[in-house]
Amino acid sequence: MKLKDLLKIAEDELSDLSTVSNPDFRLKQAVKTDSGWEIVVSFLVENPNKPSNPFAALAPAFQFERIYKKVSINSEGEVAGLFIYNNN
Repeated sequence: MKLKDLLKIAEDELSDLSTVSNPDFRLKQAVKTDSGWEIVVSFLVENPNKPSNPFAALAPAFQFERIYKKVSINSEGEVAGLFIYNNN
């Protein structure tokens, strides 16, 4: 399976987790395992901690937050697991 295919599988599975029109999915890590692949994908969601001061309009980057998810994909190309992934 190609890395592009892995990203597409994860994107199809995770797209409902973001209300952003363009979540900008990115493949961050891919590891081949005996049963398939474990990948880490990042994407944008609305930032729940938006600044509320008058200068917030000057920093539109705070409108979104990039989150990371670890996805296990079996050898048949099916999502076998979804895990919280801390990028710290």
